[in-house]
Amino acid sequence: MTLGAVIKGETDHYAMIINNVTSAIMQLNLKGQIPITFGMLTTENIEQALQRAGLKAGNEGSATAQSLLEMMSLNEQITK
Repeated sequence: MTLGAVIKGETDHYAMIINNVTSAIMQLNLKGQIPITFGMLTTENIEQALQRAGLKAGNEGSATAQSLLEMMSLNEQITK
């Protein structure tokens, strides 16, 4: 399970980091034997990150964990 937050700053690194992280996780999913869920927040500021990490806008980490559990269960059913 991947969890993290990339908060946009004043440089161009934001887009480069998000693109590379997304690409790397996709490659792991394509080549790996186990599912990897994507739980990366991309926000404009710390307030948005906090809101999406469990305050008023839901909890993206919890949703990512739930997705992983569902994928593990599905994988177990398929391989039986």
